[in-house]
Amino acid sequence: MKLLLLALTFLPLLSKPFWPELWWSGLSAGWVSAMALELLTHFRRQRAFEPDAPPQAWLSAIVGGFLAKLVVLLAVAVVGARFSTHHVPAFLFSFLAAMALGEALSLTALARLPRLVANETDSPTPRSS
Repeated sequence: MKLLLLALTFLPLLSKPFWPELWWSGLSAGWVSAMALELLTHFRRQRAFEPDAPPQAWLSAIVGGFLAKLVVLLAVAVVGARFSTHHVPAFLFSFLAAMALGEALSLTALARLPRLVANETDSPTPRSS
């Protein structure tokens, strides 16, 4: 899974001949930044599934990943619009497409992880009748 996300991060390099230069810069900026954030978010979500992780770790991973993606999306779009460094609509489209693909791959991989289910015998305090 990690190798797939890493390989998909550099996918825009193969599509360079098919796009005008200004569009390609926006597409590659959006795709690479979104997939890099998805890769980091995936690792953070995996750590939230570990047995010694606190109960709020999953919520922290979800909220932190969403806020990081939102900040990067807005910051790079504003910089691109202000300084004309890349085609902003191409950036927005590729960022959202990469984010949707990354979320689907990440959540599918996390759904396949083994879950630890606590039994009644695992409870630290014995039940009294």
